[in-house]
Amino acid sequence: MFWIAIRPPICPESVRTTLTRIALDVTSQCVWHDRDTLLMDVTASVRLFGGLRSLRAELRRTLMQELGGAFSGVVSDPLHGDTVDEVPAARTASSAQVACGPITVSISISAMGAWLLAQSHVKATRVEPFQHWQQWYYALSLGRLRQLTDALPVSRLPVCKPYLKWFQGIGCTSIGALRRLPRAQLQARTEVGVLAALDQVDALAVWPYRSCEMPEHFVVRRSLDEPVQHAGLLQVRLHPLLQQMCQWLQQHHWAASVWEVRLFHAGRRKRQPPSRLRLAMAEPGWHFEHLAYLLDVRLQAWQLPAPVTDLMVLSHTVEPRQLHNPSLFADDLTRQQDLRRTLDTLRTRLGDDAIRIVAPRPDYRPERANHWCRADTTARISRSDMDSVSSDVSGRAPATVVSEHHSPSWLLHAPQALSIRDDRPWRNGGPLQLLYGPYRVETGWWDHQPVQRDYFVACDPQARHYWIYRERTREGLLWYLHGLFG
Repeated sequence: MFWIAIRPPICPESVRTTLTRIALDVTSQCVWHDRDTLLMDVTASVRLFGGLRSLRAELRRTLMQELGGAFSGVVSDPLHGDTVDEVPAARTASSAQVACGPITVSISISAMGAWLLAQSHVKATRVEPFQHWQQWYYALSLGRLRQLTDALPVSRLPVCKPYLKWFQGIGCTSIGALRRLPRAQLQARTEVGVLAALDQVDALAVWPYRSCEMPEHFVVRRSLDEPVQHAGLLQVRLHPLLQQMCQWLQQHHWAASVWEVRLFHAGRRKRQPPSRLRLAMAEPGWHFEHLAYLLDVRLQAWQLPAPVTDLMVLSHTVEPRQLHNPSLFADDLTRQQDLRRTLDTLRTRLGDDAIRIVAPRPDYRPERANHWCRADTTARISRSDMDSVSSDVSGRAPATVVSEHHSPSWLLHAPQALSIRDDRPWRNGGPLQLLYGPYRVETGWWDHQPVQRDYFVACDPQARHYWIYRERTREGLLWYLHGLFG
């Protein structure tokens, strides 16, 4: 087994979120211990990354990219507003500027062993500085782990703190001396937890834990080294934040349908409100290339009211990702995805209100069965909407007004009254012959616009087909023309 412990010098909430996301990219088994140390079980990930050295190199690169520089100065957390004596020289490219020394990373054969090495900063260990801000400790065997932890004070184990006076009285001041005590007498004088803690350090007992999870909403903010005055220069700086959101979506198996970019400005005389770039997608997506393309198109036409000092990317609406089987040939699904991406590009260039699509409504009345809406509106009919509209008291799912073979090609904007002779509808100088029907529709009682109709497919003497209905009223039967066939 292999465990990795990461301990930053200080740990605000933004750093915890960033490190949790980094850990979940490597393994699903990770947990925060003692509130300032992230423990990762990478036993199953070693083979995936091609060995422990490759995993270590990838983790180094990711830490450098995400946390972005030396841990020096004093912390300033721009996301949550936690600022303590902000030092401009301490600004980095991370989501929070962290301070007070290097970040410590240790690799061991047990979780508690890695945690002790990350907490102790043992001078006798092999310390490998990386970019002057990462310190790595290694204990890849039981002998090496015991050699490094024997010199640590016994107070490093939290379970031993109630017995420190007794340990000092018998001259047991280190973990190595604690290991040499008789186990039976140690258990009789203390508790079972002391022996269990020693076994967990030596990887002889399982350390119980509950794996942590990513937050339900994505929010990341980054401060720029210097103000930016042109929107086109923000693309390179926003892409790493967008990449983080795509990784977060990948970990949850989600897709984003609405997300936002906020640009915070520097105001000299008065406070300038942040600029908001809201991007709503016709098809929820999680691919970085597509999201970055839409963001770049929006930024090209954006005029900044003032220089930008901080960037923020956040998610608004996410939903479970819909996966489909791959295909060797272009099918309807591929063409539909291309159409939705084209709609996303048009709305990004022309605006959200410029593109309109037809969306269905859960209504039996044909004139109300669809409507025009914005392209970013999700046109889905939930079961609750269908049940509230359905007039079928048995609770069955509502059916269409007519079968798909008898639906008209064109629906009139408003029904036209037909003349009646000998109780038969007439049009174009002759009676209409009823071919199919009736298809009864009785609905609309809940919105005070009830209808009682019997739909028919009819034809005139010239063999032209019409979609007509007979309305039952108190005055009698009335006939109307509602649709035309091609």
